[in-house]
Amino acid sequence: MKQIRNFSIITIAVLLLAFAPKARRENQAIKIIVVSDLIIDKNNPGYFNGLLEAFLSKHHIKANIVNNSIASATSVSILDNLPDVIAQKPDIVLLMIGNNDAFVPKGKNGPRVALEVFKRKTGNIIFQLHDENIEVVLMTPIPLGSFPAGEHEPYVTEGKTHFIKPYVSACREIAENHKILIADNFNYWELAENSGQDLDEWLVDGIHPNNPGLERIAKTLFPLLIIDARETVQMKKIVTNGVILSAHSPGNLPEMKKGFLEISGSLNDFYGNYMPSGGDFEMEMEFRVKAFNSSIPEIVFGDSEIGFDSTSQSILLKGMISGNKNTMIENPGIFKSGSAWNTLRIFRNADKISLCLNGDTLAIIYSRGKLEGETGVKPGNALFELKGFSIWGNLLEVPKMPKKYTIPIIDLSKDTSRQVTIDKEAGQYLGHPTTVLLDDNKTMYVVYPKGHGIGSVVMKKSTDAGLTWSDRLPVPENWAGSLEVPTLYRTVDSLGKKRIIMFSGRYPIRMAVSEDEGETWTPLEPIFNFGGIVAMSDMIRLKNGSYMAFFHDNGRYYTMDGRNISEFNVYQTISTDGGMHWGNPEITVHHKSAFLCESGIIHSPDGNQIAMLLRENTRVYNSMVIFSDDEGKTWTDPVELPASLTGDRHQLKYTLDGRIIALFRDMAELTPTKGDFVAWVGTYDDIKNQREGQYRIRLLDNVDFFDCGYPGLELLPDGTIIATTYGHWDKGEKPYIKSIRFKISEIDEMAGEGVFLK
Repeated sequence: MKQIRNFSIITIAVLLLAFAPKARRENQAIKIIVVSDLIIDKNNPGYFNGLLEAFLSKHHIKANIVNNSIASATSVSILDNLPDVIAQKPDIVLLMIGNNDAFVPKGKNGPRVALEVFKRKTGNIIFQLHDENIEVVLMTPIPLGSFPAGEHEPYVTEGKTHFIKPYVSACREIAENHKILIADNFNYWELAENSGQDLDEWLVDGIHPNNPGLERIAKTLFPLLIIDARETVQMKKIVTNGVILSAHSPGNLPEMKKGFLEISGSLNDFYGNYMPSGGDFEMEMEFRVKAFNSSIPEIVFGDSEIGFDSTSQSILLKGMISGNKNTMIENPGIFKSGSAWNTLRIFRNADKISLCLNGDTLAIIYSRGKLEGETGVKPGNALFELKGFSIWGNLLEVPKMPKKYTIPIIDLSKDTSRQVTIDKEAGQYLGHPTTVLLDDNKTMYVVYPKGHGIGSVVMKKSTDAGLTWSDRLPVPENWAGSLEVPTLYRTVDSLGKKRIIMFSGRYPIRMAVSEDEGETWTPLEPIFNFGGIVAMSDMIRLKNGSYMAFFHDNGRYYTMDGRNISEFNVYQTISTDGGMHWGNPEITVHHKSAFLCESGIIHSPDGNQIAMLLRENTRVYNSMVIFSDDEGKTWTDPVELPASLTGDRHQLKYTLDGRIIALFRDMAELTPTKGDFVAWVGTYDDIKNQREGQYRIRLLDNVDFFDCGYPGLELLPDGTIIATTYGHWDKGEKPYIKSIRFKISEIDEMAGEGVFLK
């Protein structure tokens, strides 16, 4: 596995962040112009634009993409025609340049545009666009296939990529010098060709891409085009003219009267389905109070409450909006009671939050913090009528699943006879193990880092299914430089060759291989030119024998020079040769406000569907789940799971009777075992239908908050489940590696006897 340098830079999302708020306020699309030498759109006009627009729309970005390709364009002609591009006032220009500059016409000895001229002209293009406050994303040219001129000199002697490579290098140099983003198409296409891809299958005439080629260029950009919708300005109408558009109630939703809603009853609070997050926002509500009925109706905004007291003719402020002090405003003229309508506005501009009622400013505070809580109305027994209710800003969808669960908990943590200490070292942090059980159902390997994720990888072996363990085994020297959680998997290729592979993440993701059942191992080597966190969090074998593996990243490690973009993407990559080589990753799932990561995978009982359970790292939502009915080609949108399945780093297997055991760190909001190593027992249908399941099991009691629970999960032929993890098992000591053993029949027996955690 050869290490390949990746020059792609995350992210175009950074640029879109700069323009999305303004564009959304004016209800306009972000304008992106593609400036190229006709390599994008020659054979299917509009196809490439449509690919990008559809992708951005799926991720809540409204964009207008214009193709400004010029026939046989070079850096010279693009610079000459640049005023026409600037006149269209784009926000971003995607500049693909170099193919025609580097081309050597028949009978000539050198490229059309000398390399130094190309560098100078391309630099001038970027300077002029920046002078107009237009951001630039540079795209390297693509390699050439079989084209007519390639049959002549100097291509016959020098090869088809000889002349273009210096121009590719120049693009990378220009991007670095100008501190702009670059999508390195050439690198991806060259790697694909080296892996056996016939580039002519992506090209019409050896030069211009066909639809598959355009899709490859677009997919190279896709990981760069995602924007965090939590940072995108949105407008949500909750109620308009009495019609409910996006709201909920813990009681009964109100009925519409003549152009308004009538809300009343202490159990019938009324909330929008969205709440502002960070950044600027505005909430506007048009309302009136027809009858107070000895109540003080309140408008709720996060943790702030604005109450209306008819007895004292006062407005009462509580929470953040009043500096966390209870404040009474005695001015009966501000609030209109009876049949008159009131307009209340709460808005933030920069760090100033203002509360206005009917045009009068009631309060001003200064805060840039994230709001907590919901937005809506608590009517009490008053008759509160609502005509309009809207929210504008960086919005989060309000979680809808309960934060607590009702299924019983069985506690195995005190039964030390079930526990095996695998490794413990005084004063040394040992963490994050994974295991693999070999075909004899006796030989097991475990790997784990000496540190929290990052650290030298330790390996041990058991020959009695995990009851006893060897000393630490010798491993390749560069395993000491592992940067992420090591993960073990068994693979079998199409010829029946069995291997064990071990991944280690960050950039680039690396892999070690054993072809002799774990006796010897290769050093860690890069699998491709991408990186990620907790690689691979899970891996599944597809029906065609390929393997699909999953990891996540927030921009820090996906490329060599990545940066944190405050969003999480889960990626998938496929191997068709038993795990020896891995393809370009594609985004599996992205949520506009949740941080989804650390996927756990399981097939449906009939093998026709894949379920992926996901950690949710903002801690606003429960864990989530997505499904695929086509072997991972497409996935459903994520939905919340019950609190009973909420946790980190799920690992799942079927028990002998067809139920599912899932291991994870318990991170439900309302649970007596929070931060402990737990198991869930239920069925695939429970997961699919978002049901709580049958039981929860506390496996091991972690005594130091939430640092535990990255598990290995193995099942023996007699039904014994071996659950391996790290954690703080002794107060005041560093975490170490333990396993616990049980059978699902034993859990059923304890449940039948009512042995539950109180």
